[in-house]
Amino acid sequence: MINPAPTVPDAATQHAARAFLAGLDAGPAADQPLLDSINRASEAMGAGPDDAAGALLLDVRRNAVFDAAGDLIPGAQWRNPVAVADWAGALPPQCSALVYCVHGHEVSRSVALLLCAAGVPARFLRGGIAAWSAAGRPLSAKPPNAGKA
Repeated sequence: MINPAPTVPDAATQHAARAFLAGLDAGPAADQPLLDSINRASEAMGAGPDDAAGALLLDVRRNAVFDAAGDLIPGAQWRNPVAVADWAGALPPQCSALVYCVHGHEVSRSVALLLCAAGVPARFLRGGIAAWSAAGRPLSAKPPNAGKA
C-alpha cells in the first residue's frame, strides 16, 4: 500500500491544477508557469511501480487517449481527469489512490493534487503507464467500454 500523500496542496496549487485540467480538451498545453507550479507542488507525490500494491489504481489518461488505448494496468479503473471534482467524493473511504496517465506528467500530477485537496491520499505513478510497460510490468487488455458508464 502506498503511503498517504505528504500534504494538502495550497489554494494557488489547487487553482493551477484545476486550470490545467479545465483546458485539457481545449487544445494546446497550458503556459509554462502553470505547468511549473503543478510539477513543483506534486514532485514529492511521485510513486514507483512497487508502490501499486494495495492502492486503488486510477487510470486518468485523457478521454481520447484512453479511448484509443488497447490496454491498462491490471486492476485499474478509468476516471475522466477533467471531471475529478465530480468523482473524487465517490471513491471508497480510507482508500489510497495511485493515479497514472501516459507519462506521469501534468495530467496525473494535477489529479493527485486535487484528490489530496479532497481528502483522498493520492500519488501519481512516475513515468505513467509508459514507464510501467517499459519496465516489463503486466498490462491487461482494455475491456470494451471500460470506464464508460
